[in-house]
Amino acid sequence: MNIRPIRVTIAGEVNLAMKALALAFVAASTTLGQQHASSPNPILDQERSIAAQMETHLHIKGFDLKAKSPQIRVETKPNLSSYHSEGRVIREARWQDLPHPLQTRFNLWASYTEDEPSGEQFFNFVFYRYFFVREMGHWLEFSVLDNKRAQTYGNAHRWQSELEANRISVAWWREQDPTYLAKVMKEFRAVQQQLPRPVPPGQDIESYFVHHFDELSKSPETYTWFQIELALSAADERPVMSFQQIIDRLPGKDD
Repeated sequence: MNIRPIRVTIAGEVNLAMKALALAFVAASTTLGQQHASSPNPILDQERSIAAQMETHLHIKGFDLKAKSPQIRVETKPNLSSYHSEGRVIREARWQDLPHPLQTRFNLWASYTEDEPSGEQFFNFVFYRYFFVREMGHWLEFSVLDNKRAQTYGNAHRWQSELEANRISVAWWREQDPTYLAKVMKEFRAVQQQLPRPVPPGQDIESYFVHHFDELSKSPETYTWFQIELALSAADERPVMSFQQIIDRLPGKDD
């Protein structure tokens, strides 16, 4: 390839070349500055995309859900995955912010599965999809309750509230990505089989959960067993209900 040198004797060409270089430098600097300023969060982008897709599929007659859209935050405190009705905020934790003992526990749980080679991959696979939609389910559930009856759940209704949110997540993924749902449930079963059953023999699971919730929620292993049990219960329910059927029967809708 022949490279044509710039001839210093031709001032016009030199000026044009210098201007081109200056413009290129300014454009590059501006682009880099924009990239740095925006600092895109791929997890947050994914959550917002799922939320937007869900909202297009939500149909409740006479109820404007878009006016109640939740805020979505990727932050570890106060819980790994949670919905807060005050302020309508969904929070999903960051793996890198988890305490080391909890990361170690997730690594152990991942070793029980066939498909997740690390705790981080197991965490990302489960929390940023299945549990995020479960929190969207809580948002939807509480929005309907607040709109229809101006009520919120206490411990006495916590089991039903958790089960309903899992039903929403199960129904959503069954319709949107059944392969994903099957894999999640397979991994949940593998993990739960390795955890000690916290419910004493002869006691009802729902009643035990309700009456000992404050104590159970302080134990990651025990609370995980219950959360998996709720997910599996929702997935195993028969007859299978569609996403819209689950939405249509939300508590308070017909009150």
